[in-house]
Amino acid sequence: MGVANTFSSVFNCRFDNVYIGVRAISASSFNITNCTFWSIPAGGYGIFLDNQYSKDQGDQCISGNTFLGAVTAIGIYWVGGGGTRIVDNKFLMSKAIWAQLANSTATPTAQFMIANNSIDANQNADSALPVQLICSSGTVPFQNIIVTGNIFVGYYAMDVMIQIIGLATAIVNKVMIIGNSFTNTGGSFSGGGMVVLDYVNQFLVADNLIIGPGSSSGVNIGANCTNGSVVANEIQGFAIPVVNNGGGTVRVRGISNSGAAANISDGGTIAHGLGATPTKVWVNGSVAAQTYQPFGITSTSFQVSVRNVAGASGSAATIYWQAEV
Repeated sequence: MGVANTFSSVFNCRFDNVYIGVRAISASSFNITNCTFWSIPAGGYGIFLDNQYSKDQGDQCISGNTFLGAVTAIGIYWVGGGGTRIVDNKFLMSKAIWAQLANSTATPTAQFMIANNSIDANQNADSALPVQLICSSGTVPFQNIIVTGNIFVGYYAMDVMIQIIGLATAIVNKVMIIGNSFTNTGGSFSGGGMVVLDYVNQFLVADNLIIGPGSSSGVNIGANCTNGSVVANEIQGFAIPVVNNGGGTVRVRGISNSGAAANISDGGTIAHGLGATPTKVWVNGSVAAQTYQPFGITSTSFQVSVRNVAGASGSAATIYWQAEV
């Protein structure tokens, strides 16, 4: 679809073993619906989106399609054209939706919706990264991004499920990641986190189900993020539920962690792994006729007072605990 192409429709087509199924060069207001992009070869693209005439002109809808390709293939690759809606698609790929924006024009690329898709990272590749939205160069960011209602499933060890990263010269603005399900059923996460943000301003990560296992974090907020919130997510199976390096303008709320720490003596320390100072900590111990109280609560750990009925230091015990931000 070339220069000034508008209101086109690609409907009910099959693209089999094609390096680029559909390429939009400078088109806008088009639909790609109910198509199958099958056996996309290595390094290929199911759909390649750009608007060389205007980086913010687009308003296209991509819906009801199915994508399957090689490990290094990309389902939808977006480098320009605002108003993009990617909804109700099925991806059977390690790299489902990638945006790599290089915009030096005066107008930000805006309004990007990823909603109600089923994304299976079903290929055995440590480099699997189903959704990546980044600014690769330029001075003007993209903004107004919403990722909602999607189901992400990993089947092998991998690093990241979704990452959104801007540049110091092109901060990504107004990002919402809400109401998604992120799970990995066959391997662990060992990279920066299942959800990773950096160089992002004004963001909300909320009401997501984020299930490991993983030696990394469920949500990782980079040091260059500002004015955001990570709230009310259910995060399980990670060494650290939330890593927040964004400082005081990034708020973490509604996150909890729990565990059992063996052989804790009076004044012993337990790492809670929340990445922020808990507002509530509950403790109990395995030894009867003793009292257990948390104190010395910090952003990384808390201590436990273990006392016997006489008020002296009690016996070491297994401490069952829960902490909540």
